[in-house]
Amino acid sequence: MQFSDYIGKEMHMVITTLDPTAMQLVTIRGAEAGGIWIECAAMVLPLLRGTTQAGALASPIFFLPYNAIGLAVVHGGGTVLDEKALGL
Repeated sequence: MQFSDYIGKEMHMVITTLDPTAMQLVTIRGAEAGGIWIECAAMVLPLLRGTTQAGALASPIFFLPYNAIGLAVVHGGGTVLDEKALGL
């Protein structure tokens, strides 16, 4: 699998420079040899807090080097069931 296969799609990832323990929902916008370009609400909110604006006209796209990705999770096509919750 390559990140370029997921351009335009959402995935969850741990961005170690943002929060090394929290999963963030990101949209992949591009992939290069050194990292990926992403949209991520968790990265936009601190930028907005530094201004008097309530929102942005366009969502910023951030470059994220591969070494800042602690974990990336893509979603498969199947259904996930909690066996314990189902009493199994």
